[in-house]
Amino acid sequence: MGRESGDKPVKLGRKLAQIRRISDDENPELVRSLYNQIYQLAEAQGGQRLQFLLIDSDLVEPEQELAGFSERRMAGEPDAPSLIPYYVGP
Repeated sequence: MGRESGDKPVKLGRKLAQIRRISDDENPELVRSLYNQIYQLAEAQGGQRLQFLLIDSDLVEPEQELAGFSERRMAGEPDAPSLIPYYVGP
């Protein structure tokens, strides 16, 4: 399997996944599908404690209510402090 610029292999359990930079502007269906898969993994845990930390510029909310789902904005505003306080960017 070839690697393109920006591909990073990530070990997930016993499987190896390719992480690519994808944009909601360029391919919203792919972004929605990715988040749906993550939310399905979370639901499949059957009450076991599992935490996903997703860092993205846009929130893709679960289509159905997901127990324990929460969000935190980090927009550099008083009620939403930046994740990296010294970074100024897009």
